[in-house]
Amino acid sequence: MTSSVPPASGPLADRNFRLLWVGETVSVLGDQFHLVALPWLALHLGGDGLTLGAVLMTAAVPRALFMLLGGALSDRLAPRGIMLASNLLRAVVAALLTVLVATDHATFVHLFVLAAVFGTVDAFYHPSLLAMVPSLVAKERLESANALVQGSQQAALLVGPALAGVLVASLGLAPAFGIDAATFFFTAATLFAMRVPRRGRSAGSEPVLAQIQSGLRYAFREPAMRVLLVGVALLNLALTGPTAVGLPMLADQRFGGAGAFGLMMSTFGGSMLVGAVLAGSLLRRLPLGRLTVASTLLFAASLATLGFVPGLVSALAALAVMGVGASVLNVRFIAWLQGSVEADFRGRVMSLVMFAAVGLAPLSLVGAGAVITYGFPPLFLGAALLMVTVTVLALATPQFRALGLAPTVDAGPAPTEAEA
Repeated sequence: MTSSVPPASGPLADRNFRLLWVGETVSVLGDQFHLVALPWLALHLGGDGLTLGAVLMTAAVPRALFMLLGGALSDRLAPRGIMLASNLLRAVVAALLTVLVATDHATFVHLFVLAAVFGTVDAFYHPSLLAMVPSLVAKERLESANALVQGSQQAALLVGPALAGVLVASLGLAPAFGIDAATFFFTAATLFAMRVPRRGRSAGSEPVLAQIQSGLRYAFREPAMRVLLVGVALLNLALTGPTAVGLPMLADQRFGGAGAFGLMMSTFGGSMLVGAVLAGSLLRRLPLGRLTVASTLLFAASLATLGFVPGLVSALAALAVMGVGASVLNVRFIAWLQGSVEADFRGRVMSLVMFAAVGLAPLSLVGAGAVITYGFPPLFLGAALLMVTVTVLALATPQFRALGLAPTVDAGPAPTEAEA
């Protein structure tokens, strides 16, 4: 089916992308309730920073283990079907957690089991999402489409944590998990209503293991992509644990609890919204390699200050700078990959990106849970120093400095055939 949308139209003119955008916005809004409530549930059950890190790690391990399989299946099967199944399963997990908390039966055993299930299902969702966007919009619209997705997600991140903090403080934890479950069901409904564009897939007859191996060879044969993937892995090693474990502990011990944590996360989300707008407009022509170096150094400097902030206002200022830098990189990096990767390999390359982002998360979470026992300065300053080290090493690589100056491979023509 040939689209009737004029080439100059924005991504939201396409019904399929519009449904995807609305569903993702609502889903991310629900995620904020979960992300605010989960640390407080762990602390309410008597846990500490190390315990919280272990719960998060339990979700991170299967997410990393199955991420590459999720990407291979995304290239083999329709991404929409994978996303639909994943949303329904995650909705069930969130609903079970709601019931357990509401009836005061939640234990750490439940948290660990449900976290493992959630992480496993999550591994199949995100590669399919990243692979689906370039199948819905033309290549020249990718940065605008990603800016819309990232921008609406950050708008949800701006509003959601503050609402979640108020809700948890006033009504308790169960309603927060219930809202998360409801948003997964809503997103599943928007996916069900879509008609998904498709291409013929040459990798469909390969065994899954061979398909994963061919995806790895494809990604690592390009020097710029190889350096970028390694950099993503190391940067997330430095960042994941300190933020996931350190920020809720910082809010709990220094700034008053759930309300302050919600405000911190909302500030981060609001600044990421600003970053998404900048990435889709003023900064879109800057070479990605240079932009990555500048943004990462600024991010690291702000991260380091979190260990020494005298009050909540100072912490919010640091988080605002961090959010702008993170969002600019997300929008530009994903758009570059989506426009550079051949269509038959999109799911596998995107899963490799996600794997690079989460593969070292278990180590980061456990390490953060252990380091935070020595105080906040060692945690945040150590993470910042690791980020700076990675950035300096990247600067020594010519392919990284030139990243984004031109596409490295042909992404192929925009899809025109639709699946009923």
